[in-house]
Amino acid sequence: MSSESQSFKVIGIVGFGRLGQYLVNEIQTNGTKLGLKLGFVWNRTKTEALYDSVGGDKGLILDELTHVDRYKVDLIVEIGSPSCLADKELENKLIIASNKSESSLFIPTGALWVLV
Repeated sequence: MSSESQSFKVIGIVGFGRLGQYLVNEIQTNGTKLGLKLGFVWNRTKTEALYDSVGGDKGLILDELTHVDRYKVDLIVEIGSPSCLADKELENKLIIASNKSESSLFIPTGALWVLV
């Protein structure tokens, strides 16, 4: 199947610690083989490593979490601080954006590690 006709799942990454960096790198490096494409990445602090991870494409950097509805993604993976979604106003905005786009929003609690 050519990459032009292949359907990609577009992934948004919230959090750019070690795990976030790993996921962004894997999507950027092996995404085509995996059927994945990076939709955006957000981090509380905008570092040089963050910009480097998207190859300088500033359009892939989500500046404000409240602007998440500006990106068309299939899945958002939140791997930031556990307090990231403790803001009820932000949580409500995400739920509203999810409902508008007819998407699902899963907010897990605790850590989930999967070894591949």
